[in-house]
Amino acid sequence: MKIVLFWYNKYQKDFFWSNKDYIFFDDLGWWIFKDGDRKNFKINYFVKGNFSNTNFDFLKAIKKIKSSSSMWNRHNSRGDTYERIIRTAAINTFYIYETLNYFSKKKINIAFFDTSVSHHLDTEICDIASTQAGWEKYYFYFNVLSGRLIPLKVGSNISKRQITNIKFSKFRYDKPINNFVENLNINNKPKYNSQFNIYNKIFVFALFKVIFFYQIKNFLLFFLDIFHIKKKKIYLILHIINFLFKILYKFLNKE
Repeated sequence: MKIVLFWYNKYQKDFFWSNKDYIFFDDLGWWIFKDGDRKNFKINYFVKGNFSNTNFDFLKAIKKIKSSSSMWNRHNSRGDTYERIIRTAAINTFYIYETLNYFSKKKINIAFFDTSVSHHLDTEICDIASTQAGWEKYYFYFNVLSGRLIPLKVGSNISKRQITNIKFSKFRYDKPINNFVENLNINNKPKYNSQFNIYNKIFVFALFKVIFFYQIKNFLLFFLDIFHIKKKKIYLILHIINFLFKILYKFLNKE
């Protein structure tokens, strides 16, 4: 089985970077674990075929990109080159498609997307390529009822989504959803849908977090000139405080 992490986040990189079964993709191209290290390859490095000798459906890809353009064209300020951008996107989709076929195994191949839905062109072309290559696609959908991410298996479009049986964590995704449905059925609105631990309910702890963590930087920088302290030392102290606070916060928020 091969797994591609498209537009991965920091946590995915930290956890899977040294795993040879995982392929990473970003704006620099492909990151492949080879000879004990991650090596970077351009987006078209593994493409062996050409435009006239491929099963990739260019017309279908262009049609899909155009149908999704209402979601991403608000980020595009080059309207005068709109058609050229679409054709360039289709070519890059072809490169990704051919590369996925190059790495495909006989068993299941999975593409993970670090977003809830393809609402940018960079994610959309990876989605189209994965669909045409026959790879399973998983998106991390934000669950407003629990404040957590739900890994959803996505079909050929956003309407074809389903909750997977794969266990990603110990968190029970069904509990807040069932709670909401049960309350809705008896016309009893829940006081809140998200689940919080006891520390997140303590006002003093929240006040400490806001004042100490978010305001201390401005406070320290204000007195830089008075005490003639170099900024580098202040930022070092802040980084240490930030690191310690993250450890404390993770400990208090353990599932």
